[in-house]
Amino acid sequence: MMSTNAFLFIVLPVGGAVLALWTIARFPRFGPTTLAGATAHLLLAVATAWVMPPLVGSAASTWGILPALVGVVLPSLVYMFWAAGCLIRVLQEALTRGSVR
Repeated sequence: MMSTNAFLFIVLPVGGAVLALWTIARFPRFGPTTLAGATAHLLLAVATAWVMPPLVGSAASTWGILPALVGVVLPSLVYMFWAAGCLIRVLQEALTRGSVR
């Protein structure tokens, strides 16, 4: 049996990171292509993390805790990891070209 802490602090973030990395690898042209766009996505992802706790509380009271985690927390984590991966990709492309747009 898995503990609640293991699920919240290991399984959800690792699952979100794997889904985000799969999306970046599967759809390499999807996402921002400029440094400003990638940074904006990352800032928006961090803002969603700040808004997430009240959403999880209201969703948990409506649907239950597991659907709230899978329906609210997991997509937010996937978006955060995807935005960070896009920023890394944009920076890597800029460094190989020798210019940052």
